[in-house]
Amino acid sequence: VEQTEQWRNCGDGVYAADLAIDIANVPVTISGSLALEHLGNGCVNHVRIDVDCGIPFVGKTLVEFVAKDCERLIADEYQYLCRRLGSA
Repeated sequence: VEQTEQWRNCGDGVYAADLAIDIANVPVTISGSLALEHLGNGCVNHVRIDVDCGIPFVGKTLVEFVAKDCERLIADEYQYLCRRLGSA
């Protein structure tokens, strides 16, 4: 799995990135956006991920599987960050 993020400073304490994830030998396209927004004493991480597959019939099942796995990985990453930052 290869994940690429291109970050930019949008001003007003907001940083945004375009996201692309490539899973070798899996016929899905994963793209999206990330945004870190300053909020009070912390920040909010906005994540949008689009998963697509052009294969008829099987593609929908594959997209659902990859999307569920993305949800799980995002939740795991959030818990890890909370533990590392001491806020869990």
